[in-house]
Amino acid sequence: MPFVQAARDFLANPPPALQAHARYMEMRATVEYMLAHAVGLQHGVSIDSIVEHLENSGFSIHREAWQTGVLGPLREHGVFIGTALGPTGMFIISNRDDAHKVRDAYARRIAVEQRRLEILEGLMRRAGWL
Repeated sequence: MPFVQAARDFLANPPPALQAHARYMEMRATVEYMLAHAVGLQHGVSIDSIVEHLENSGFSIHREAWQTGVLGPLREHGVFIGTALGPTGMFIISNRDDAHKVRDAYARRIAVEQRRLEILEGLMRRAGWL
């Protein structure tokens, strides 16, 4: 379970870049919460539950701040809290099937954004801006 181990390693030996991050303590609290409650797709929790836990722990954070200031940096440093298509919630990947489902969700989101980029560029070309 390399994803679970990465989360444990973050708690034991956090990367210096994250230790200096303004949301480092929220990252720690998130990883601790996820390891205790959300390992594996079948144990996924909502973002609202995570944010509520953080707020109840004394942090002042909202959903969007958590997504950009906590979730993003954790993922960029190898602590991968994922989600899959459908109502699965957020979870730490625990097996191959979980990883493939998260990968499929990313691929689908990327494909949607690629189509949107193509539409935008088409409109820009028609306006003579590209």
